Amino acid sequence: MAGFLVVVADASVARLYTMATRSGVLKPGPELHNPTAHQRTRDLGTDRPARTINAASGVRHALESHQDLKRAADARFAKQVVKAVAQAAKGPGEPDIVLVAGARLLSQYRQLLPAALRTRVTAQLPRNLAKTPLAELTERVRGTLRPAPVRVAR
Repeated sequence: MAGFLVVVADASVARLYTMATRSGVLKPGPELHNPTAHQRTRDLGTDRPARTINAASGVRHALESHQDLKRAADARFAKQVVKAVAQAAKGPGEPDIVLVAGARLLSQYRQLLPAALRTRVTAQLPRNLAKTPLAELTERVRGTLRPAPVRVAR
């Protein structure tokens, strides 16, 4: 396959595209959706920690720290996206990877990517372009990719 694997994502959807060359056209691939993206934390369940009363002083204490269920669901979705990227990046040619997402999500993807894939990340575009039309997205990705180095034979 070679070329580039382009990941365009936001909190609710992640789209994978392939691009054969730096001046090529994006071809749509798999698309993943986060079913909890538009739900509130309270819709996902209760996130209150269990409580207990201290017998000596009568003071109430939390047994565990607070964890936001919304953030946990978003983290699970990010792991699913990284797993799909790892699956798509396998095979012949080992394409370079281009990440396009908001700054926080981009950082999260970089942390979750295995070291072998992290070295193949060629470009990153810290913009939320998930709802951008394909033609404009193609131009933005092309602008992010630097020209290949020219090799001079000596």
